[in-house]
Amino acid sequence: MTAEKTPLRLRKYTSLAVAIDLLRNRRLALVDPRNWVDRNDIAYLQEYKRRKALKSLVVTCFTTKAEQYHHWKSFADGTDGVCIQFHGKALIDHVARQSGFRCGLVAYKRNNTADDWNPKTSEIPFLKRLAYRDEGEYRILFEDKESVLEIKDLTIDLDCVSRIVISPRLAKGLFQAVKDQLASISTAPRIPIQQSSILDSALWRARLGKPV
Repeated sequence: MTAEKTPLRLRKYTSLAVAIDLLRNRRLALVDPRNWVDRNDIAYLQEYKRRKALKSLVVTCFTTKAEQYHHWKSFADGTDGVCIQFHGKALIDHVARQSGFRCGLVAYKRNNTADDWNPKTSEIPFLKRLAYRDEGEYRILFEDKESVLEIKDLTIDLDCVSRIVISPRLAKGLFQAVKDQLASISTAPRIPIQQSSILDSALWRARLGKPV
């Protein structure tokens, strides 16, 4: 990956349980994509697995885009949703030092028979339909030709984590307790923990000169 294409930030929308596991055990789980909702995505990843004669292919996904409501709704819905934000270059460099892992930006292609393109095998796991382009997806893969794996842990240096954002749907009265619990788990330097204001922004409302 060229330096100019290295994302400044990578955001992973996930659950509170995953954030706790990350802070406590310094790891992220890559999982088998066979149960994903998008069957087109599954087909491409399974074809890549077949072409490479892999026994295992597991994946974890991030977005390179700034916070959008549909990120919460699609990937971290409910009061236990969490967004873990990473320093892009630090995380990518960390992954590069671990054997068997690949990472890259997803490219979005038109679903049009007039488009004459025949992807290389190496490109297949990083391709999606143009309809998904708002995701700005970035993927980390682990490939194994010897063992059958449903899950693979990626060790994480907590210095790669820039902040943790809690679901906007969590009751404000509960946020401090969740923040204190997360802060108490890790012995790493303090990671900023805040609650998303996407559904409740005093600054936005104040622009009307109304009480906040």
